[in-house]
Amino acid sequence: MRNISYPRHCRGFFRLKAFFYPLLIISSFFFWQSCTTELDTIGQDIIDGQLGVNATDTLTIKGVTQSEDSVPSSLAQRNLLGFYSDEVFGNTLAGIYTEAIPPSPTFDIAGERAPEEILVDSVVLSLAWINYFGDPDAKLNLNVYELSDTIPEGTIYSNNIVEKLNNPINLQSDFDLPMDSIFLGNDTVSKIAPHLRIPLTEEFARKFIDNPEITQNLNSNDDFRGFFKGFYIEALPVSGLGALAFFDARVALSNMRIYYRHEGDSIERSFTLPLSTPESRRYTYFNNFDYQNVAPEIQNQLDNEDTSISDSLLFIQSMANFRVKLDIPFIDDFNLQQQEIAINSAKLIIPLDQEFLEDTLDIASALILLRGAEGQDEQENSEFLSLIDQSLGSDYFGGNLDEDKMEYTFNITQHFQRVMDGTIENTPLFLRISGSVENTGRAVLKGPGRAEPSERMRVEIKYTKLIGN
Repeated sequence: MRNISYPRHCRGFFRLKAFFYPLLIISSFFFWQSCTTELDTIGQDIIDGQLGVNATDTLTIKGVTQSEDSVPSSLAQRNLLGFYSDEVFGNTLAGIYTEAIPPSPTFDIAGERAPEEILVDSVVLSLAWINYFGDPDAKLNLNVYELSDTIPEGTIYSNNIVEKLNNPINLQSDFDLPMDSIFLGNDTVSKIAPHLRIPLTEEFARKFIDNPEITQNLNSNDDFRGFFKGFYIEALPVSGLGALAFFDARVALSNMRIYYRHEGDSIERSFTLPLSTPESRRYTYFNNFDYQNVAPEIQNQLDNEDTSISDSLLFIQSMANFRVKLDIPFIDDFNLQQQEIAINSAKLIIPLDQEFLEDTLDIASALILLRGAEGQDEQENSEFLSLIDQSLGSDYFGGNLDEDKMEYTFNITQHFQRVMDGTIENTPLFLRISGSVENTGRAVLKGPGRAEPSERMRVEIKYTKLIGN
């Protein structure tokens, strides 16, 4: 069949004999009324009654759980920090690499005074709090390091490691989750929004005070990066369930601030390096410990692509942990089996397994569906492309969890037709958590081998045999 951008509209209607033209007028009315959101149902009632729409949900699907190598994390609004132990999905650790760039590259804290006349009271690294996942009573066990290498520019992936200096610069390692607003200093009236405060060493603070011959002659952000390259905030494993905290490094409350005074007076002064400048580079680093503590149902799929398990259960998790690879091998044969047809709709239905996970608070609220690049080594699966259906908008494409049905649905009508026509290759599809880099979503999905049709992952197809066939 030839390439059809909107297969049902172009083919299912316009190849009709003359006595069907009145149907075209009626169908056109429905088209203009709901073109953008109902592309898979336009004129469906007319076609069902007059042309005979057929339906099937028996197309073969082969699925398997795979590990994610990494995800791009440098553009995320939120950064994750902490350690979380999941009895099904294993252990995940999240750390933060970030720069702290001054408003002006050139600065001189000492000014007209000698650096030794500047007395450091404290230096604090602050991160603006958003939310958490896990045990609210869990501690964050953290170390902060100064980087010895520069954070790269451009898109940075979550498995990237930047070299750091050997010794941590924080004075405190254990922290409660900072969920409440706090009073700062001697102010007992007004509160500041919740944020994590990590005290750093005076020795680190002196770097910015004792080197005026350098700091007075910095002319650009790249010059400053040569002087100070940034922080790595490392999370360490903790006992119990643990917790992952969400922070926003793009707001003014996220900064490094040196509190100091001049020798001989008591006036408190401060110097601030914000984390939130547009020039600051940052990203979240994820460590999954080589999936050593995942459930056997996951491990067997990772090691052996065990379809006896994936037929029943598939696992998907954010934070560069797990995705699902789907093969639908007989799409391109569907046209041969059914003779010449037009696809009215093709929907990928993905039921959620509610019994496998008791805690529903962490269920992924939305998935994304991508396809592998053509001509790519299937073992690599390093490049992913959007499906053409996604260009029609999220309301049409789908992917959100239907909490009434407890399932996800994707409209893949155009993708299906293009594969069937031979316009694109039938490459594997890949399910991921939407916003994987900045949320803790996970889900256990019902596989395509479940005995009960309504309980299994499936492609529901409605199609019309064209006139003359």
